[in-house]
Amino acid sequence: MRKKILLLLIVAFAFVAMQTSKEDRKQLLCSKWRQYAYKSRSDSAAKNVNISMVKSMTFKSNGDYEEELITSHGKGKWRFNEAQTKLGFTFSEFNGINMQSQDTSIETNIIILKLTRDTLIYGTEGLYGGMAKNDHDDWYFVREK
Repeated sequence: MRKKILLLLIVAFAFVAMQTSKEDRKQLLCSKWRQYAYKSRSDSAAKNVNISMVKSMTFKSNGDYEEELITSHGKGKWRFNEAQTKLGFTFSEFNGINMQSQDTSIETNIIILKLTRDTLIYGTEGLYGGMAKNDHDDWYFVREK
């Protein structure tokens, strides 16, 4: 009987811990992020991004997403995959043009490589080369205060 109770407590604790970590991950992501570096799949190290080419992104807890890059501005929605190891977003408006007639499904094909209080690093997946090797380019961001 004690073993059953202990097992039940362990399962309950694991479930609570899993839910807490998911909420923590969402809280970590929901902020404004400014890009500082980029690493192509063929690069050996990340390279700083020219200030005029910096991408900024804002993730909100209600699923809203905003992005700015050079003179482009987009608004839309974002979401995690079930395990919260990948994310995706789609635009409903881009440079003032309503994109509602476009496909607004959200594919979660962006791999979260690192997510902390002050750093977001993600990789955009793709197939590269003659053998169609699956790889990713990495984007480096710092949280704006």
